[in-house]
Amino acid sequence: MKLIDIDNNLCDKNYISDFLRSTEFSSIADTIAEIEGDGQILHNIYKMGNDSTGYFSIKKRNLHQKYIADSIDNLNIMNDESGIFIKYKKVYKTEDCFILVSDWIDGKNLHPDFRNKLPLLFAELAKFNHKNIISGPFTSMYADGAYSDSADELVDRELNYHLTFWVDDKFRKVISEKVQFLKTGLPCLINEDLNLGNMKIMQDNRIVFIDTEWLQRNINLYQFDHVDYFCFDKPEWYSISGEAGDSYTSYFKELPVSVNDANRQIQAFEILKVLRQNTYWRFFTQKEKYGLEVERLQTALDCLQFVR
Repeated sequence: MKLIDIDNNLCDKNYISDFLRSTEFSSIADTIAEIEGDGQILHNIYKMGNDSTGYFSIKKRNLHQKYIADSIDNLNIMNDESGIFIKYKKVYKTEDCFILVSDWIDGKNLHPDFRNKLPLLFAELAKFNHKNIISGPFTSMYADGAYSDSADELVDRELNYHLTFWVDDKFRKVISEKVQFLKTGLPCLINEDLNLGNMKIMQDNRIVFIDTEWLQRNINLYQFDHVDYFCFDKPEWYSISGEAGDSYTSYFKELPVSVNDANRQIQAFEILKVLRQNTYWRFFTQKEKYGLEVERLQTALDCLQFVR
């Protein structure tokens, strides 16, 4: 059965197995197996190995997804003294795709029993960001493939785009003023896809990120997309909701940022998230949602303290 996935049908299981037969993994190339998650076969990740050789995770990614190449480069230059990111054991570049091999992680998912450890992870993440301040070009999963020479340009580009979808003119000035505080954040390496589904807790209670595909040059605040502070909608299982306040507080205590500046920066990003949601509703003409953006914006504007 041919596997169909989000990567344009490139590099299916048989392709990967054939390729790995000519590598150091030749003896276990035929052990590649599909992985089941939430009752469905996952078609873009596999497990390979045995008890003797150990087990490995195999990912296949489209060669033309530039953010994948960026993340590989960033993994190679990052300073990760705490070891919170799982690096690839081997990266292969074929004519069609990247084949990414890493050690298989048998740790447990963070949800729901280990959520109380999230503030500890955020403290380590702050240390990581501070040790990995970096220059551009900067990009984001919301930038539609565009790159910006500076962090300020990254903010302005996204803000201007979202304002084209904003209907209520009376809020435009305050939106523009508040979002400017994003520019005072750290330009650094970030894990923009920070959510519980991409974390594992090891036997030694160390929390690690197992998915680094969005390890990008960006602003530190942009990695809080799944920090669901206000819980406007029913939180997803992978969202950081009840722990949001403690996680924010733990994070900013590790940075040379005043409490007032931290609150302004978080508020700026919470406003940006409202803009992103509004753009989505307007782009897909979800008229039943129209008006909610103003309510949510007002909630973000009224909240002046996120960290203690």
